[in-house]
Amino acid sequence: MSSAAKTSAALRLAISKNSASKVQILLGQGVAVDAAARLLAVSRGSAAILSLLLEAGPPPTPEEAPPLLIAAVQADGASTLPHLLQIFPVAALEGTVREWTPLMHAVKLGQLVAVDALLRAGASADHRMPTSGGTALMVGVQHSQPVAIARLLEAQAALETRDAQGWTALKWAAQVGDAAVMRVLLDAGATVAAVEGEG
Repeated sequence: MSSAAKTSAALRLAISKNSASKVQILLGQGVAVDAAARLLAVSRGSAAILSLLLEAGPPPTPEEAPPLLIAAVQADGASTLPHLLQIFPVAALEGTVREWTPLMHAVKLGQLVAVDALLRAGASADHRMPTSGGTALMVGVQHSQPVAIARLLEAQAALETRDAQGWTALKWAAQVGDAAVMRVLLDAGATVAAVEGEG
């Protein structure tokens, strides 16, 4: 194993042990920060270590935004997400991993702090998955997240958007059979008589 590989492995080990002091020592010795180190710090939910890595540079690339933001959401969102939202442009919030945006992941998990933070930062509530045409609102319906759905609707998410099958969020709610979700959608004005793709 080369010297660079050893130091990189040592940095990842220090991150996985949540040892900010060891990370700081390694960075002071000139250990290079890479995408894998940043992703590990975010997935561990360590804001202190992420700050050290971001200060040591180089800055994350736009391509790193979706996996980093999604990892932050999945790790809780409250600790590392604010740091990431400060460094990435608004356009990066629409980046996807397997067609899902960070906002869609936050809605699925019911991570309301992350949902609010992403919406405040400019994430679109109406981004559509290229293949299925699904939106964050539909994700919230399919995963029974009425409070997250309410937050999306407060952010002016389009209520009558149809996916590739011609289904609206209300049609999905009826399919899932979630009365609480249906109530949120109906209270927001969802059209009961909407016709799906096949009539």
